[in-house]
Amino acid sequence: MALPMFHAITGCDTTSASQGRGKKTAWEAWDVYPDVTDPFLEVIKNPFIPLTIDYSTLAAIERFVVIMYDVAL
Repeated sequence: MALPMFHAITGCDTTSASQGRGKKTAWEAWDVYPDVTDPFLEVIKNPFIPLTIDYSTLAAIERFVVIMYDVAL
């Protein structure tokens, strides 16, 4: 299940919440971009793999954050 990664990115006990964006906005972004689910699961399954700039998982998570901050949401 990808919810633990969603929780970690959007703010949890050890990670601050995103500036000006709550879990509802993040949930709406996930609804708009469901392709981020597999990258979330990949990070959960392999938490110690370095996320390099050319790593497709990082690109998908970055896209999710961009969508989360998109004014059009």
